[in-house]
This record gives sequence, C-alpha cells and structure tokens, in this order.
Amino acid sequence: MKQNPAWISLALAAALIATLPASQAADEKAKPLAKLQAPAKAADDAAYEKNMAAERAASDARAKMSEAAKKDAEKQKAEQDVEQKRKDEAAAIEKAKQDTEAAKRRDEEKRQAWIEEQKRLRAERQRSCQIKPVMSDAEILNCKKVWR
Repeated sequence: MKQNPAWISLALAAALIATLPASQAADEKAKPLAKLQAPAKAADDAAYEKNMAAERAASDARAKMSEAAKKDAEKQKAEQDVEQKRKDEAAAIEKAKQDTEAAKRRDEEKRQAWIEEQKRLRAERQRSCQIKPVMSDAEILNCKKVWR
C-alpha cells in the first residue's frame, strides 16, 4: 500500500492536537511539585550567580593581568630600544674617535716618511760631492748646490 505524504502530515497534526490537552493537564499536576522544588532551585540559582560572578571577576583579573603584561612588555621593549640606540650612538662615537686617531697616525707616518726621504736625499747628495784637490767646474757647482 502506497502512503500519501499529505495523509501522513495530517495524521501527525491530529495526534499533536489530541495530546495537547493531556500535556496541559500534566503541567497543572506538576505545578505543586515545582513549588516544592523552588527553594532548591533558588539556592542553585544563587550558587550559579555566585559562580558566574566569580568567573567574571577571574576573567576580569586575567584580562587586567594580560593588559599589564602587555604594557610591561611594551615598556621593556621601549627600554631595550633606547638602550640599543644608546649603545649604537656610543659605538658610532667610538668608531669616529678611532677613525680620527687612525687618520692622525697615518698623517704622522706620512710626515715621518717624508722627513726620512729628505734626509736620505740630502745624504745622497752629500755623498755625490767629494772634495778633491783638483775638481772640475761641474763638480764644484754640484758641491755648491749640495752644501747650500
């Protein structure tokens, strides 16, 4: 036998309507029992409310601690940044100081090298002029240049 979906939904609706007065009667019978259970329910509600308040307070405390930790972390990072910047500046100053000292040292070495070169050239010129009892005009001129 083939079932029609319209008939099925009609049968379900009829069954619901038939059970409605019975469920209302059961609710009226349960009202006195609910009054007896009301004090326990009120105590449970109070405990629930107290528990919820404690949970909210704990949640707020965790949020405040989280915010405080975040602020501390930001403050510490800022302090580290300042300290790093100070170290970088000190390192830059030290490097500049070392560079100027190195430049002075190089200049002094160049000056000393020039002085040594001049001494060497003078000694070489003086060696080129040897006084002899008999000298040519070119040798005499060379000696005059050397001894000036």
